[in-house]
Amino acid sequence: MEKREAFIEWNNEHKYDPFDFHEQLMTYCKSDVDILRKGCLAFRKMFMEATSLDNEPGVDPFENCLTIASSCNFVFRRNFLELRGKLMFGLCGTCMEDGVTENCCHDVDSRTLTVTWVSDEINKAIQKGYKIEEIYEVWHFENVSQYDPLIRQGGAFTEYKYIEDYYTKEGIRLDARNINWNPGLRQLAKLMLNSFWGKFGQRLNLPRSTYLTDPAVYFDILTSDSQEVQDVSFVTDDMVRINWINQSQFIEETGRNNVVIAAYTTTQARLELYSYLENLGERALYCDTDSIIFSSKPGDWMPDTGDYFGDLTDETPNNTIECFITG
Repeated sequence: MEKREAFIEWNNEHKYDPFDFHEQLMTYCKSDVDILRKGCLAFRKMFMEATSLDNEPGVDPFENCLTIASSCNFVFRRNFLELRGKLMFGLCGTCMEDGVTENCCHDVDSRTLTVTWVSDEINKAIQKGYKIEEIYEVWHFENVSQYDPLIRQGGAFTEYKYIEDYYTKEGIRLDARNINWNPGLRQLAKLMLNSFWGKFGQRLNLPRSTYLTDPAVYFDILTSDSQEVQDVSFVTDDMVRINWINQSQFIEETGRNNVVIAAYTTTQARLELYSYLENLGERALYCDTDSIIFSSKPGDWMPDTGDYFGDLTDETPNNTIECFITG
């Protein structure tokens, strides 16, 4: 009531005063701009404090971004996504972060890695002397496995010795009645296995094409924080085609993928490959997911070759490489 009475008294005193529109407009604008300036500076300070890392200052929302949404996305990419968005297999966290390609000279604390591992790889790392400092989360599943005998029962191995040897080595009992020469069925089974596992790990961010006739939708996609435009082409005078993908933090999940199965499958492949590299040491000249090129001389250890799962095949039997060049 006191404020109201004071306002009425002031209004009665000045209600016949001339109104200077220009002066009042300038006063209002200056006041409004000053309020916005102070609010923006307070918001900037709060945002930078909330997004700071241990060794890096916080994100400046006015320097790096145009909107609040894009500022939040930038923070997510910088603070929470994997390093450079690339999959790395390294032994030192600092070397991976700095891109070091020479011998590592960092101490134990600098070498620490914080990543997601399959337990089989963790067990191998522990065997090699690595230590677990802290565990944040564990996904545990009951041990369930099913072997498809088609992969082996499509061959031409009918001898009893082969069946017994296979059972001794792999723990899988083949049915001799179903073992016959059927290269088509064998190839189909192998294709199914490879396709199924590949589907579990198939990347989700495949390119898409959108045909537009609405300029508003066109500019929405061009300026979107969730979509990355890769190509634009004009189909007609009234229609445009945009090729785009989702930004890495906006990839949509599907019910057809299973990252656990994909990760476990590739883990076994890496461990199998490592078992050979471990014995070869510096003799290994090159390797990829399923092959190794190495040097040898009389008396050196040689990996076994064979027909069983995980055995190697000599791609150049009875031949030697005199000169090897790789990039």
